[in-house]
Amino acid sequence: MTPEEFKDWLKIMRISQKKASVALGVHVNTVNGWVLGKTAINQTVALACRALYHRLEPWGHKDGAANTTETSSR
Repeated sequence: MTPEEFKDWLKIMRISQKKASVALGVHVNTVNGWVLGKTAINQTVALACRALYHRLEPWGHKDGAANTTETSSR
């Protein structure tokens, strides 16, 4: 994710840098660094932005997937 793509995401989401920092669990200075291109935006952040865009809940939040001790047959 480039700084321009991140800025587009902020506009599409209609959120401030402060609200983005809370949603992404980082300090507002980190978000500002992404916007200014001073700090690289890693894949984890890019995926989190996509998840927020699609209004996904954290894994296990609703479906209980992270709350089970059973192993998957996958």
